Amino acid sequence: MEGFALALDEKSWVVRAREGDAAAFEAIYNRYERRLYAFIYRLMGNPEDAYDLTQDTFVKAYGALPRTAPDL
Repeated sequence: MEGFALALDEKSWVVRAREGDAAAFEAIYNRYERRLYAFIYRLMGNPEDAYDLTQDTFVKAYGALPRTAPDL
């Protein structure tokens, strides 16, 4: 049941972030940054490239928030 509650929190983070709540986007970032970095690092093999691509991904995600579907 914990995973279900977590999914609801994540949906609310996206909704709130879309409405301009910076703390909600920060929660998303904090939840996924390490995992995304690790994934990209395994692909790239270079820590600087992995860091840059991770940051680019979150910048693009933030920019795409207005285009996300409201009915997640």
